[in-house]
Amino acid sequence: RAAMASPAVTSQANQLPYPDKFYRARAFVKALHKAGTELKEESQLVLYALERQVSDGPCRDPKPSAWNTRERAMWQAWEHLGQMSREEAMRLFVRQLEYDV
Repeated sequence: RAAMASPAVTSQANQLPYPDKFYRARAFVKALHKAGTELKEESQLVLYALERQVSDGPCRDPKPSAWNTRERAMWQAWEHLGQMSREEAMRLFVRQLEYDV
């Protein structure tokens, strides 16, 4: 698990409405990465797929080659979300991040 956020930050984030809550969570993940702290690979994959669902909607990209395992896993995670709404993807992104930290 990543380093715990301070109670003041967590409490403040819980007060935010969507989509602001999602944007704050996304910025937090990017800050973790920039600081050299990474979430578990499985969590990174889930967050990637949810972020793509928010920004691009349902997956319409062609399936990557089976030889490119990383790209294929990322595509499968996003494609698996199907027709999930942007709002639901935002909510699940925040929930996944709260679980991980």
